[in-house]
Amino acid sequence: TYSNPMACLKDFLPGGTLYHLYFGYIKDWWPHRNDPNVLMLHYSDAKRDMGGTVSKISDFVGVELDAAEHLEVTRRCSFDHMKSIAHKFDYYQWA
Repeated sequence: TYSNPMACLKDFLPGGTLYHLYFGYIKDWWPHRNDPNVLMLHYSDAKRDMGGTVSKISDFVGVELDAAEHLEVTRRCSFDHMKSIAHKFDYYQWA
């Protein structure tokens, strides 16, 4: 655990022990951002406009959603819905 947010952030900055978890990942994928089979999304965009994000993803994978389907997918992707089914995301170690 960290004593404050800045201590955590320092681990993610260059030279930090957790740098590779985020920036290494971005560095590896950035050259592929314009590849036809790659869709880069940002969490803050999805949080701000989940419906728009659902549209981007459905367009990218070639799935047409009617208005009712789009509304339902957007609802099920919402943070409120995810919180309501959090138990389905519990981690279990089986061995």
